[in-house]
Amino acid sequence: MCLEGNALLCELCQKHRISCKKIGKIILATNDTEAEELEKLYKRARNNGVELKWASMPALTLVGECALALFVILMKQIIRLIIQGGKPFARRP
Repeated sequence: MCLEGNALLCELCQKHRISCKKIGKIILATNDTEAEELEKLYKRARNNGVELKWASMPALTLVGECALALFVILMKQIIRLIIQGGKPFARRP
């Protein structure tokens, strides 16, 4: 589903003339249970041919926070575009 969703997001961006650059994805575990699930996800993605890198939490803390903030902003704009049919980054009056 992740690979399909990625392709659909890029297709939507192209359709609405929004630049889309594939730079990767960061997934963070915040506790031991999530870490175990993340390891399973890592193995499944590897088996599906997804290129992956494993990194420790200290290396990703700041990157993760920034990426999450940018993702939330992007998703809000895309949802607004879909619901209202407007320009995704247009300022509101």
